[in-house]
Amino acid sequence: MTENATPARREKDRPWVMRTYAGHSTATASNELYRTNLAKGQTGLSVAFDLPTQTGYDPDSAMARGEVGKVGVPVMHLGEMRKLFDGIPLTEMNTSMTINAVAMWMLAMYQVTAEEQNPDLSPEEVAAQLAGTTQNDIIKEYLSRGTYAFPPEASMRLIADMIAYTVHHIPKWNPINICSYHLQEAGATAVLVEYDGAVIGAVAVRDDLRAEAAEVVARLRDGGYEVAMLTGDNDRTAAALAAQAGIADVHAELRPEDKSTIIARLRESRPTAMVGDGVNDAPALATADVGIAMGAMGSDVAIETADVALMGEDLRHLPHNLTHARRARSIMLQNVGLSLGLIAILIPLAALGVLGLAAVVLVHEIAEILVIGNGVRAGRARPLPPAPAGTQPTPAHMPAEAAFSMGDKLPAGVIVAITAAISILFAVYAWHRAPQAGWVERIAGGAVIGGAVANVVDRARDGVVTDYLHTGWWPTFNLADTFIVTGCIAIALLYARPERASSTPASVKDDSGAPSISEP
Repeated sequence: MTENATPARREKDRPWVMRTYAGHSTATASNELYRTNLAKGQTGLSVAFDLPTQTGYDPDSAMARGEVGKVGVPVMHLGEMRKLFDGIPLTEMNTSMTINAVAMWMLAMYQVTAEEQNPDLSPEEVAAQLAGTTQNDIIKEYLSRGTYAFPPEASMRLIADMIAYTVHHIPKWNPINICSYHLQEAGATAVLVEYDGAVIGAVAVRDDLRAEAAEVVARLRDGGYEVAMLTGDNDRTAAALAAQAGIADVHAELRPEDKSTIIARLRESRPTAMVGDGVNDAPALATADVGIAMGAMGSDVAIETADVALMGEDLRHLPHNLTHARRARSIMLQNVGLSLGLIAILIPLAALGVLGLAAVVLVHEIAEILVIGNGVRAGRARPLPPAPAGTQPTPAHMPAEAAFSMGDKLPAGVIVAITAAISILFAVYAWHRAPQAGWVERIAGGAVIGGAVANVVDRARDGVVTDYLHTGWWPTFNLADTFIVTGCIAIALLYARPERASSTPASVKDDSGAPSISEP
């Protein structure tokens, strides 16, 4: 019988370093706090720096006003570093410094302070005993906290140089601490890269809001619209992006069919528009009362599914166009109301003989000019101010009024004025050239000739006024046609009156057979 072999005793893990994240008001006050905590059993230090120190500002800088010593300790030079660690042997300590943009300066001052505490040792011997961590995760500052001091390329160089320095000169020092928590809170999906059980890097992927997104959401809300975010991103990402955009109603981790279901539910209580640009947005775009695709950034599926495609990159055109549509609808209703009101008034007055045909035609033509002039206002919109940095609107996003003034073509309002002016001029001409005609015949004749001329001008500029007055049964009916048709009808009716025919001089023959004119 053999004895069982005694298993090898597993080496005990080293006890964890116990430390509190601390630092406040001044270096002297923070030093007192550190020594008190160490005396009560704390085995390491974790230094919290104030915001001016984190971003490289001196306490007397105007940019630091109101922030000195608020969320940590101010350490702007070597003298403050000496005060911070006075009486604390740094070669025996494990110190974590939560610092990023200026991490290399903090480590350099920490190392010099340790060398001054140990004059009997060489700088190399002191560096070999130093242990601790600098966060040194500058990249996450651009995505989350914003406490960066240098451009990304320079920051990457500083990170790499600091890692290389500590590996060769301070071997017990951890030169970087990837803080994925901040990245995820800022809406990024963080992926840690490991090799042989050790983390060697991190990758963060995050959707970035466009520069004008918050402005667009605010303008929509001011216009009376309720804004909700529907996204397939995770909850943290959606919450972070929604907070930046100013959106309170957030629906995250949605599949395409989930978005469609939410849109259908929203439609039960109010008209709903869906704005999207991706393949996953297509079902929701089709479900909404109005589907709006951001065409320049969107997929073909989204553009084909949507009712409207904004072919550009400036999101501000969304509230701009909605406001313009509301205004155009209001003007259209004004015109419809005015037209129906005139019909309701003129027809009974004409039927009862209160107004003659000439008066009715005159009122009708004046009202029509007013209606069309009012309608021209619907095509005018204020141009957007210059786009924020980073957005370049495409030529497709021309101001709305440009549709009425392309190149050397005349604005629609000018066409209306030309039509009215030509009609008046020809009416005056007819008045002097045909004194035997009545004033109604002169105005009607001027309307016919003026309408014909205006028609030619209107057709030459692609019929902008015509487009405003299209109808299903007469697709080319416009203002100029109105003058021609009403003028012809007025002349025909006037010359068909019996009293007009009886007032015409009669031609008779005398006894000699020669024709002569006799008065009736």
